Amino acid sequence: MAAMSVIYVIFIKDLLSTRLTLETDTNTILEREIFKIPYDEICIDFSNIKSLSPAFISQYLLHKSRSEKVIYEVNISPDLEELMDTSLTSESR
Repeated sequence: MAAMSVIYVIFIKDLLSTRLTLETDTNTILEREIFKIPYDEICIDFSNIKSLSPAFISQYLLHKSRSEKVIYEVNISPDLEELMDTSLTSESR
């Protein structure tokens, strides 16, 4: 029988809010609640997220790029996904 991997699911609105901005404790929450949990695969659910600030996107992508975890983002609205893609493209330049 093949081993099954466990994917940990996080609803980001439950950790932060439906409007993701870079507040004083956002980096701490991202680090502690997402990137330091003892799972190799994480699914971050962006259901009901209404907005993402450029500062939040930048820090989130920075944490993600430094992590060795496999991270999946799901249920991102097309508008917010475009913001993340645009930010990712501009940061890779």
